[in-house]
Amino acid sequence: MKNLTNKKNSLIKTISYLFLFTILIFSSCNNDDSPPNCGCESATLDTVPSENFPEVPIEEQKSGLIFYKLPENIDPIFDDEHNGQYNNRFWIFQGTEGCYNCRRHFIICNENLLGTEYDYLKNTNDSIPISFTGELKFLCIEPFVTPADYFYSEIKLTSIEQQ
Repeated sequence: MKNLTNKKNSLIKTISYLFLFTILIFSSCNNDDSPPNCGCESATLDTVPSENFPEVPIEEQKSGLIFYKLPENIDPIFDDEHNGQYNNRFWIFQGTEGCYNCRRHFIICNENLLGTEYDYLKNTNDSIPISFTGELKFLCIEPFVTPADYFYSEIKLTSIEQQ
């Protein structure tokens, strides 16, 4: 009888080990290390400054206004259909002199790079001139159609300083 109990225990242990091994194999197969299609951890769409705009001087490409987007600061293109999911974050705005409709908007991914230097903007409707560089990322909004002279993306800053 003792021999039958030992065989039974051995069989249960073997089944348990096989079950655990199977779980480990399948859980490791489900790990997808590929970057997401959009958002701060996605592949880089372009950079600031960009070689894709040789007609725009680098210093102009790197300049903008930083502000903190509150829900009450309505962006007519962006907030209208997307319910402000990017509110309460720091944004950078770039306009082109002489072109009323030429607007680029960058939503900052790595706000920790800002430190506390820009925190006072959270309580105002002010913006301040900056110089910055970074990697542009796709927004996680599908579909996102804007007028030809408007551009929106997230940005992972590599540098920022007040002008």
